[in-house]
Amino acid sequence: MKNALLVMLFVGMVLAILVSGASATSDGSEYLTAMPLGGGTAPASGDYRGARLETLWIFDADFHDTEGDNAGWTAYDRSGTIASVNYWHHDTIRIQSAFTWLGDSTWWCGRYNECWLQPRGYGNEWLQILKREFPEIEANTNVGDELILEYDQRFAMEHDYDYGYTEISDDDGATWTTVATANNPGFAGKPGMSKDWDDLTHGHAAIDLSSYAGQTILLRFRMESDEAYSSQDEYNNGPPNNTCLDGAWQIDNIELIGPSGTFWLDDSESGSMGWDHSDQVAASQTGVIFERGLFGTDFLTGRPFTCDDRQGWMYAAVDPVTSQMVDGQYSWLMSPPIDISGAPKLVGHWDFWLDMPRDSDDICNLFIASDDNYTCVTDESGFKDEDPGWWYGDAGWRIRYDDWDAYAGNDWLAILWAEQHDPPPSGPSGGQHWAGIIFNRQRVGIPSGGAGETVWETDTWNSFNDWIYTQISEALLDSAFVKVKDDDGLVSVSVMASNDGGNNWSSYPCHREDPESDWFVCSPPSGEIVAGAEIMYYFEALDEAGNIGTLPSDAPDRWFEMSILPLNATIANPRVLLVDKHGRTTSGETRYSEGYNNYRPLMQYHSESYYKECLEILGYEYEVYDVEVPSGSTDQSDGPDSTGYKYYDTQIWFTNYFNAYTIKPPDQVNLINWLEKSSVGRERNLLFAGNDIGFELMESGKETLAFYETWLATHYLDNLVGVATVDSVPGLENHDGDWEFMTYEDGACILIGGCPNPLEKFDVIEPFAGIAGTEIVADYVKLDSERRPAGVAYTHQSLGYQTVNLGFGFEYMMDSMQTSRTQGYFNTGIHDRANFLENIMAYFDRPPGGDVEPTGVVGGPRNSLSQAYPNPFNPLTKIAYSIKESGPVTIRVYSAAGRTVRTLLEEELEAGGTGFVVWDGRNDAGERCGSGVYFYRIEAPGFASSRKMVMLK
Repeated sequence: MKNALLVMLFVGMVLAILVSGASATSDGSEYLTAMPLGGGTAPASGDYRGARLETLWIFDADFHDTEGDNAGWTAYDRSGTIASVNYWHHDTIRIQSAFTWLGDSTWWCGRYNECWLQPRGYGNEWLQILKREFPEIEANTNVGDELILEYDQRFAMEHDYDYGYTEISDDDGATWTTVATANNPGFAGKPGMSKDWDDLTHGHAAIDLSSYAGQTILLRFRMESDEAYSSQDEYNNGPPNNTCLDGAWQIDNIELIGPSGTFWLDDSESGSMGWDHSDQVAASQTGVIFERGLFGTDFLTGRPFTCDDRQGWMYAAVDPVTSQMVDGQYSWLMSPPIDISGAPKLVGHWDFWLDMPRDSDDICNLFIASDDNYTCVTDESGFKDEDPGWWYGDAGWRIRYDDWDAYAGNDWLAILWAEQHDPPPSGPSGGQHWAGIIFNRQRVGIPSGGAGETVWETDTWNSFNDWIYTQISEALLDSAFVKVKDDDGLVSVSVMASNDGGNNWSSYPCHREDPESDWFVCSPPSGEIVAGAEIMYYFEALDEAGNIGTLPSDAPDRWFEMSILPLNATIANPRVLLVDKHGRTTSGETRYSEGYNNYRPLMQYHSESYYKECLEILGYEYEVYDVEVPSGSTDQSDGPDSTGYKYYDTQIWFTNYFNAYTIKPPDQVNLINWLEKSSVGRERNLLFAGNDIGFELMESGKETLAFYETWLATHYLDNLVGVATVDSVPGLENHDGDWEFMTYEDGACILIGGCPNPLEKFDVIEPFAGIAGTEIVADYVKLDSERRPAGVAYTHQSLGYQTVNLGFGFEYMMDSMQTSRTQGYFNTGIHDRANFLENIMAYFDRPPGGDVEPTGVVGGPRNSLSQAYPNPFNPLTKIAYSIKESGPVTIRVYSAAGRTVRTLLEEELEAGGTGFVVWDGRNDAGERCGSGVYFYRIEAPGFASSRKMVMLK
C-alpha cells in the first residue's frame, strides 16, 4: 500500500510532490525505514481503482460528530519509554532434549498471548528489566577475591538496533556498568541469525566481576528494542532458526562463583529467586495525542486551507501552542472494532492532510488488526504494520485507497494510525516540525463487481528515464517498476515498446520483485534504445482467464514515452533543452494525468507542461530530458550527460519543493563546464526555476565549486516569504530595474503554492554583492507591501554567458493580483507566464528559430494556428488559435482527399480573440472517422493557415 500511486487530482488539490517508492530493494533484502507518500485522489464515485464496480461502505468515519462510526476512537501518547506488561517470565520455549542442563524452564524476555501476531517474541520499543540485589556477594567474598558470573543464553534480535545488556551497579542503581551485550549479527531490518544455547561464542557467558567482590551490588538483565522490525513486525523465517517465532533473550543457570566455588544459583526451576521483573514506567511522555477539533479553530497548522471544502471536524496530534509536532512525539489514533464478518473482499479509504517534509524527521504509519477475537482488535498486540516501512511527505491532501483483501475472512478489523518524530541516528532533528497528519475521513468497504480487470499502479521514482545518446549503456541497465493485481491470477506482465511511431511493437518480459510481491521489475526496451529514438511504450498483462489488460487502459492509442537525445537538435541548429528535475504532479492550475503520473502525450500533468506550453506559444524548438527518480537519492537523479550539452545553447532546469538534494555536484560541474564554452563564442543561456534550490544548495551547505554564488551570482537570503496565516498568497511584481521582465498588463501576478500555500518554500534571493552584471528579476510583494527579491539575472562581464535564477517555479504563477484576489485563485496565469519567459529569452537575446510557428498569446494580437496536441492522437486533440482582426472565423477538418470532415468553429470573433477547439475524431454527422492523416485549416480576415494531424486507432 505504501507503493500506491493514485495520482489524479481533484480541482484544488495540489502539492502532490513526493511519490512513494517500493518498500524493499529489488532483491527484497532490506526494507526502507521511511518512504515518501505521494498524493492521490478518489476514483469516480463508487469505484475502487477501476477493477471493481461498486463499493459498499460498511464503516465511514468523517468525525463530524461522536456518534456511530465516529464514536470509539482512542488516542494514545506512546512517546518515550513504552510501558507494557512485564515479559521477563519463566517459559519452556526452545528447550530441547539436547540441552539437558537447562531443566524444565528458563527466564524469558519474550511474550505470548492470543493476540500476538507471531506466536512468541518481543515487541517494538521494549524496555524489559530483570533485576536483583545480591548481598550474597558481600557475604561470600572479600575484596580482592575472584568473582565470576556465568549463565547460559539464547537470543535472536535485530542486528544493531535491539540489544540485551548485562549490567552492574555498586551505587544502589544511580549508575550502571555494562559488562556484557547480546546482539545478533545479520542486517538491520530483520532479526539476525539466532544464537542458541550451545553456540561456542554466545551460548555460555562467563564474566569476571572480581572488582565487585566483597560488596553488595545490583545485577540486571536489560533488553531494549527500537520502534520497528522486532519480531512483532516479522514473519517466521522457518527452521532451523525461527528467529521471529521466538526472538528475544533467554537466560538460564545464572551462577555466581567465588573462591570456594558456586555460592548462588538460579536454575529457573525454583521460583522467582528474589528477582524484580515488574513493569517499567513510561517516561518522556510528550502529552501530545490526537485531538478531535474544528480545523482552523481548535487547532492550526499555520497553513490555512484557502481553496478546499475540507473545513470540518478532524483529528490532529499537534502541540496546542505551536500547532506543530514536537521532539520525541509518538502519537496513536486507534479506530473502534469494525465488524467485517462475511466480507469476501475489503478496501480501505482514507482522506488526510500529510505535513511531514523529509527534513522534519517526522514520519507516520498505518497498522491493521484483523481477527475473529474481538479483544485482539482492541489490544495493541494484535496490530501489524500492513506494509513495513514508515511514510513522510510534503504538505498536501492525500486521498488514498488500498486493497485489504488479505484481512477478509475474519470477523473484526481495526485501524491504528501512528505518527512520530524520528531523529536521524547522527543526532537531533534536522529540520522544523510541521503539523503531521490531520485526519478528515476513514472508510472501510466491501468492493463488488466481477474479476477480470487488471489493477495497475506505477512507481514514478522507478520508471524509464530519458537519456543522452552517450548514456545508452546506462539506459540498457535502467528498469521500471509497476504494480499489477488481477483477481484471475497473472500469467505474464510485459513492456510493449516502439521507436517507429507505433507502427511496430516489441514485447519485453517483466518479473516479480519477489515471489510474494505484486510489484514487477521491467527491463528496458533494449531493441528500441538507439541514438535519436523517441520510444513509445506501455505495459501489458495476461491473466489466467485469457484477458489482456494494459496501462494506459486504451494502449496503444495512448502510451508512455522515453527518449534518447538529441532528437532533432544539432550543433549547427542548437535548441532549447528542458531538464525536468521534478517529474511530479504540481500545484497551481488543475492539471492532471487521467491516472497516469508520467503519461506524456497529454502534457497536462506536471511542472513540465507549464514550460512546454510557454515555449510553444513563443515558437521555440525544444527537447526534454526527464529525470524519473527522486532527485538526490540515486545516481540516476543526475541531469543529462554533459556530452549532450553541445546540442543546446539554452537550458531550462526546473524543480519543485522536494526537501531533497536536487542539483547534485555532477550537475553543477557539468553546467559550469558548459557555461565556460561561452568564452569561445558559444551561446550559453541558463534558466533555473523552482522553489527550494537555494535552500538545498546554500542553507544545507551542498553547493559545489561556488556554483550558486559565483556562477549564478546569487545570494540566498531565506526560505520564507511571509507568515502563512497573514500572507497566504504573495504577489509577484516586476522589479524596477534595467530590464523589464514582467510587462503583461499590470506587470504583476500572484504565486499560489497550493492549498494551503507553502510560502516558506519560495526562495528569497538577491544578486551577490560585488559581482557586476546582476539585477533583480522580480519582487515578492506581501500584503503589508514589503518587497523581497524573487530572482536574479546575470550576464558574465567577460565570458558573456547569461543566467536567470528564480526562487519559484512557473507553475505557481496565476493571473493578476487584482483579478485573482477578487475572483479566486485558479484563474489562468498563462499570459503572465508566457510574457515572463518571452522577456527572459529577450534578455538572453535568444529569439525563436526553425520552422515552429508560435501559437501566440503574448503581447499584441497576432494570427496563429497551433499544432494539434497531442499529435498523433486518440481520441481527442486540442487546437489553439488567435486572430489579429475581427470578422468571421472558421476552423475545419479535412480528409487527405480534401473533403470536409468536421466544422469545429464558425462564428464572428473580435480582434485579438484567442481560444481553442477540440476534435474528437468524429465527422459532422457524429460518426467515428477512420485512422489516418487529416488536415485542419483556419480562415479569418487576412489570415489562413493549414496543418496536419494523425489519428490513431
